[in-house]
Amino acid sequence: MSPTSTSRAAARMQSILWLSLVIFVGLNLRPFITATGPLVHQIAEGTGLNFKGLAWLTLLPMFFMGAVAFLLPGIRRSLSARHIMLAALGVLFLGCAFRLFVPGGATLILTAALCGIGVALLQALLPGIIKQQFPRSVAPVTGLYSAMLMGGGALGAQVTPWVASATESWRVALAIWALPVLVAVVSAWRVMPKKAPAASAALPSGVLMRRPRTWLLIFCFGLVNSGYASIVAWLAPFIRNKAGRPLPVGVWWRFYP
Repeated sequence: MSPTSTSRAAARMQSILWLSLVIFVGLNLRPFITATGPLVHQIAEGTGLNFKGLAWLTLLPMFFMGAVAFLLPGIRRSLSARHIMLAALGVLFLGCAFRLFVPGGATLILTAALCGIGVALLQALLPGIIKQQFPRSVAPVTGLYSAMLMGGGALGAQVTPWVASATESWRVALAIWALPVLVAVVSAWRVMPKKAPAASAALPSGVLMRRPRTWLLIFCFGLVNSGYASIVAWLAPFIRNKAGRPLPVGVWWRFYP
């Protein structure tokens, strides 16, 4: 094999590894949120949380996803992308895994905060990585990332009731989402380069906040995510209440008029 062919094969393999990172990380960004909706009644019985308390399981992660993203430019000047991604995946893993042991509602809400912080850093970091590693394919790779993000959310809503039914434990059903995070950790450890922190990795948040377009985007994405969070949190409980009985596993998608 010629040196040119070897170089092309190595570059192709590196692209595949970066794509696998996008896939594995993207799949882990939503299951911890969508998993709680189908189990709202079991969680309420097990923790004593009312609907106001249960709302924090979705509200708090969404808050951190917005707030922590403003801190990323400063963090990026002190830590490398590799360290941030591994640390964020570690926080997400702990947030999911601790759900196996939560004694009550307050600690469950704390796990939601941990997951939200981890995901906030990941989804603020990953678009920049996509632009850097796929400069000629930003649109399709971003589309793949978005598809994985939404697909992970769908898996969280669909698989979690199955696990809860099979194990007869909502804690196990929520904590099981720590396992795919480990796959993302292995992928990040393998792919992310060991580079020094970038001194000018991004514009300071203060500069961006002075731009009218920034506020317009905040408003638009805020509306979109408010609708998404509301549906994720309350659609499954609404369907269950309308049905007047617990739904069989696998038919959460049905709409009861």
